[in-house]
Amino acid sequence: MKKKRFLIGILSAALISVITISPMLNIKASSAEDNTVLNLTKEKAVEMALSNVDNFQKLDTLSKNMNIQLDMALDLKEKMQETLDAIQNYKNLYSREQKIEGNPAYHLRQQLILLNSKNPKSPEDEEMIKKLEEEISNNPLSEDEEKEWGKIKLLPGEFVKIEVYKRMFGGKPPNYTAKEEFNMFIKNRDFVWYSVDKEIEKLDLSKEAAAEGIKNSVAELYDNIVQLKDAINLQENVYSNQKREYDNLVIQVNQGQVPETEKIIAETELNKLKLQIDPIKRNKENLEMALKKLLGISLTRSVSIEGQHISLESIPSIESLVNSALSKRSEIKSAQIDINVKEREFDIAKGYLDSEDNELKKAESEVAQKKLILSNVENNIKSEINKAFLEIHEKESIIGLNKAKLENKKKQLGLMEQRYKQGMIPMSTVLSFNLAILSAEMEYQNGMLDLNKSINKLKSASEIGPSYYESISGGK
Repeated sequence: MKKKRFLIGILSAALISVITISPMLNIKASSAEDNTVLNLTKEKAVEMALSNVDNFQKLDTLSKNMNIQLDMALDLKEKMQETLDAIQNYKNLYSREQKIEGNPAYHLRQQLILLNSKNPKSPEDEEMIKKLEEEISNNPLSEDEEKEWGKIKLLPGEFVKIEVYKRMFGGKPPNYTAKEEFNMFIKNRDFVWYSVDKEIEKLDLSKEAAAEGIKNSVAELYDNIVQLKDAINLQENVYSNQKREYDNLVIQVNQGQVPETEKIIAETELNKLKLQIDPIKRNKENLEMALKKLLGISLTRSVSIEGQHISLESIPSIESLVNSALSKRSEIKSAQIDINVKEREFDIAKGYLDSEDNELKKAESEVAQKKLILSNVENNIKSEINKAFLEIHEKESIIGLNKAKLENKKKQLGLMEQRYKQGMIPMSTVLSFNLAILSAEMEYQNGMLDLNKSINKLKSASEIGPSYYESISGGK
């Protein structure tokens, strides 16, 4: 589980560093300059981010290293099997050799086979062959002996193998106990490669979850940029309208119709309104730079974020969310993989170890531990989904209150403007109230973005992942 969190954390740290990118950053995500404007939809932005290899560089490097380990483990598996095969073959050849040496009639026939295989043969060899053939003809085998001889006789090449095996293992074949064979060969043959292979499978799951985290981050950045564009347009329109009113006020002041103090107060409020626009523009530029970094494009390239107003995502039922998470989350699948690995090791160990052997008991205990981990993961995910579900409903309630507050302020603004036209209140009061409305509008829009982000995170948390609380916030 720690390894799983580490793998997700690798990508999370990289993305967080992107999102908090400094406005003074002067590096390029791509060495190639492109002066064309890149028109982006949210879908295209997500596609580009997932195609940007830099976002997966650390996980890809880890994957390559693990594949190298797998190749080494498979080589080890092959060598262990070759050694076991050699020992078994040595035992077979050695047994036949002992039977031949223990029976003079067999020994004569074996000598004849070896002499006949020599090429070229010396005169002495030819003479010995004749003697052996004569002696063999005078000492025929019984029917049973003929059958046994057909099974145990050694070919010249098999004699060579015996000599090789003697140099490898000694004058006699090794006679390992089942436990010795298990610890010396079976573990290396059956456990190592399978374990590495399953770690690669778990890494692939982590990469899937990381990709989902990238999709969420890009979507959040994109939505924030769209919202900031709308906020800038709204504030500039309000400022433009209020500037016209202010210019009319200046004319009235110059004509002596309105006191100078009213102009000073109105000018102060108007400047406050103007000052609110620049920080929003800088924030939008910073988010665009963060988005470019995720997409793998030059930070100097111009992008056009196509206007897509935020539509609130629907929220599935808590039951469907929990059930989906318990069957699809990467942590669940990884924990099940760990159980499968340990169950396989236990099943193999049972074929070599006594039921009272401590090593076998340990293997059985490891299976139980992995099952307990899976149970804990399931409980944690259930708790996470339930908690996130409640948080989202709380956010919905807050948005409802903010929306009502905003609509009430807009109604009040209409009344204030009428009173201002009637000369009942100064322009500075209207300007001040416009600032309050803009603040309420931003609060409401930010709440909508936050809710939508949370819903998307919850949906991801009910699929492959990442966890609702491990998802990376874009532009927050």
